[in-house]
Amino acid sequence: MAQNDDLEDLLVRLMHHVCERLTSKAIVKGGMVLRLLDCPRNTNDLDLVLVPYGSKKDAGPMFQAMLESFQCSSLEVKVHSTAIRAIVREGRLVAKVEASVAMDCPSIAMSTASLAAIHSELPRIVRVMRFDVALSNKLGAWLERGLYRDLYDIFYWTGIQKTQPHWPTLKQRLAHLKPRRDLPKSCTMEQLAQRLEHAATELDESALLQELTTTLPDSEFVGLVPRMRSVLVGFAQRIPHMDQDSSG
Repeated sequence: MAQNDDLEDLLVRLMHHVCERLTSKAIVKGGMVLRLLDCPRNTNDLDLVLVPYGSKKDAGPMFQAMLESFQCSSLEVKVHSTAIRAIVREGRLVAKVEASVAMDCPSIAMSTASLAAIHSELPRIVRVMRFDVALSNKLGAWLERGLYRDLYDIFYWTGIQKTQPHWPTLKQRLAHLKPRRDLPKSCTMEQLAQRLEHAATELDESALLQELTTTLPDSEFVGLVPRMRSVLVGFAQRIPHMDQDSSG
């Protein structure tokens, strides 16, 4: 896992660099937030939301200028249809940074202390996407991509962090899905609950191992499938009731 450790060290330094210079304009999201919560799953990129920006073209020049002040071997920044994407190279290491834009993003302040200490870095205070909003977006991402790493993250959010979705965000995500396969472009809460329970019941240990083997320590796989199945089935069965409670 040495390569993962070196890459994470680069990602932590990038996160500190971005958040020091953009302060509240840069909101950390995705797998890095879970790493700050001591999740054992490594992430291969740094995902951000830039606020308050109405378009990627508005934020692009500012974002590139900020990254150009980061010492590295090479930097490539491109504005794509969905996000601003940067490739940062430091020797043999390649880090990916992806930034979307929004006029607003619910966030909280968080210390990087536990993760920074692993990499002998001084801690910083960063803004991260609020946990209930992060879980809601992760549920939408799982419906779109069907990846085991998304299921693992849902398991960690709900089973370890005891997070519940932010229902307005989740409903909005379910109404505007962008699946990569020939799947429905919208989903009801009941359908989400059914699909999540089915996926948890049918968890394939070999497929889970194959997808997550480079991002999870070997020790984490021992008993992981029954743990995930128990948490995810229980969460799926609560979804319709939690939705009713939230509407009351």
